[in-house]
Amino acid sequence: MLAVNGTLSAELSTLVPYTTMESSLYAVFADAYVKAAASNAKLVAPVAPFGLCFTSTSSSDFPAVDLALQSEMVRWRIQGDNLLVDVGGGVRCLGIVDGGSNRVSPIIMGGLQLEGFVLDFDLGNSVMGFGERTRSSLDSFRQQAL
Repeated sequence: MLAVNGTLSAELSTLVPYTTMESSLYAVFADAYVKAAASNAKLVAPVAPFGLCFTSTSSSDFPAVDLALQSEMVRWRIQGDNLLVDVGGGVRCLGIVDGGSNRVSPIIMGGLQLEGFVLDFDLGNSVMGFGERTRSSLDSFRQQAL
């Protein structure tokens, strides 16, 4: 499952807590993320299982990650609590980890990144839609369910 029509494929998993990337992909991604975060956050020693950890006062100090789906016009933005894990002591770690080499799937999107998003699968047309749930919509849903 390395590529479909010349593009990289990924799996979605609620069993894997954090997105995992094949080592060579992770190295490129991690390097780019460190450079993007450098102006607002200081890189510190990693806390297992994470490879990148930073000190910062707010998750808004960190750059978002945009995943381009079927085209450059369709992007899934991952940021804030869907991207960072607060490990205590003012340290936040990137919730995307090195999954090692020789993987069947080069990228597995984990539960942290999927949390709070509504995914809609149209299997007949091989299309996936996505949208971010807002707290107000969840509160409304809870009230209607009660």
